[in-house]
Amino acid sequence: MEGSMENDPGGGLKRLITRYRYLWEDYFPSSQHSSTSVKLTACLTEASTLSGASGGMIMTGSPEGDSLEIAALRSTDVPGTRRIDAAGESAVAQCYTRGKTIIVSDVQGSEVVPGVPAASMVCLPLVAGSVVRGVMLLWSEEKERFQDSDLGVLAMFVHYASILLEVDELSERLGENQMIDPLTGLYNRRQFDKRFHEEFLRAERYSANLSLVIFDVDDLEAYNNNCGYVLGNLALSDIASLFIKSAREVDFLARVGPDEFAAVCPETTRIGALRFAERLRSAVAAYPFPVSDESVSASLTVSAGIANFPGSASDEETLLARTYEALEEAKRSGPDRIKLWGENPSVSEDKSRSETTGGETSPT
Repeated sequence: MEGSMENDPGGGLKRLITRYRYLWEDYFPSSQHSSTSVKLTACLTEASTLSGASGGMIMTGSPEGDSLEIAALRSTDVPGTRRIDAAGESAVAQCYTRGKTIIVSDVQGSEVVPGVPAASMVCLPLVAGSVVRGVMLLWSEEKERFQDSDLGVLAMFVHYASILLEVDELSERLGENQMIDPLTGLYNRRQFDKRFHEEFLRAERYSANLSLVIFDVDDLEAYNNNCGYVLGNLALSDIASLFIKSAREVDFLARVGPDEFAAVCPETTRIGALRFAERLRSAVAAYPFPVSDESVSASLTVSAGIANFPGSASDEETLLARTYEALEEAKRSGPDRIKLWGENPSVSEDKSRSETTGGETSPT
């Protein structure tokens, strides 16, 4: 460690604690002023300085766990390579796969990582819970630079880096959970509101068509009463899968209520939306939903309401309201009906229109 710490243990410890506290206050994950990479680099800089290392890096495991990638670096000598095989025989790979600290007092001129010669090194696993998320590697041009007595100090910075990586991963998961409905895998109501607003502004700006379709599962409560809520949830998941298979890539699908689904269809006219809704309605009507008796199946249907910009409404709120109005009209004449706002009869009641809706969805 730094000579000042060795000659003045009390003063050195005080400076260590002060630097660690500043690091924690300035770069803890609750701070939104810098990225995880910047925070890891600050942590690595403190650990390298206090240990007297010539250089260092923090490497994190890939999602597959088969390699390590550089997340933070303190050196000017590392070549372009950014990835190390986690299954290799290097000290870094062994530290990562075994979760054990490795000190090499005399590297004997070999490379600690490709392109980085050193005389000594220490490699410490970054562990959160029971999961090794990466490694902190420090190296020196001096032999025997790192000792077992250094590990207590370095452990503080290893712990800090581990927390950063864990919180970063949790933040990603939370962000995904805030967007996705866990039952169906579709986007949730919050994301629907956001996307609908964005698409409406775009359609308004470029004078483009935008259609909104809202589906409601007919008699889902009766199905739940007869088959149980476990199968009811499975049925909702199956309906979502049918919607995904039947939709275009540009269509935005979301679960907006307990038994309601919405589709935002950019650059799609009323007739295009009608064809789209009919395709989804038909897919659900033909699907054999399970019941508690495995030898039989049950039928579920959906009703749908459709409204279009600019044909049905000139503003966002009215477009949404009129889509729901069309849905309510469909359910009153249903089940298994589709209604365009302001037009009669329903698709299912008019055979000629059903024939019209048999083709693929068209944006025109």
